[in-house]
Amino acid sequence: MSSLISLDRHVIHRESFKSELDVRLNPYHRSVPTAMAYGVDSRIGPYGIFNGTTSKIDTQSDWIGVGACTISAWIYATGWGEVGYGRIIDNGKFRIHLSTDGRVYLDSNYPSTPGICYTNSSAIVLGKWTHIVATRNSIGTGAFYINGVYNTQAINSGTPTAGSTDVIIGNNNASSTTFDGNIALFEVRDLVLTADEVAALYNRRLYR
Repeated sequence: MSSLISLDRHVIHRESFKSELDVRLNPYHRSVPTAMAYGVDSRIGPYGIFNGTTSKIDTQSDWIGVGACTISAWIYATGWGEVGYGRIIDNGKFRIHLSTDGRVYLDSNYPSTPGICYTNSSAIVLGKWTHIVATRNSIGTGAFYINGVYNTQAINSGTPTAGSTDVIIGNNNASSTTFDGNIALFEVRDLVLTADEVAALYNRRLYR
């Protein structure tokens, strides 16, 4: 099992949301925020505030691609997002979004599925910080973990396909599916984390 220190070598994007300047100077990919505000939680740390109508962060390229990846973030949803499908991440093909039944969905080839990977219903509770991890391997098998615990009802996310837009955080490229609430500690890694590594990420423990 890898330590979180060694897993940091696999980070390909990180948003720490300390301020708009911090977002713009992201060392991984240029990040351009729109209609963003920022806050700090005593336990979680800095977060971005997405207003449910126009907020987004455009990372200026598609760096998700078709390979294995793990997306992790703390989210505090105050609503289900614009049209009930608030995006956590979207590149036109790969997308992770909320649904009004409390599920989280993962697509690897929207809208040309077959297959959508999703959590159990009520995985997300409004007005509560939740740690979410989504993994996707190179053939499209996906998994979700909620607060460090495996929570996946369907695993087929579709055939991984290169994005048709820049990677957008908290929205889609058209700004029509805005996340409603706060996102903190958003990270993307270029491998599939194990269940133990996900638990370590949630608990912030260092395994050596």
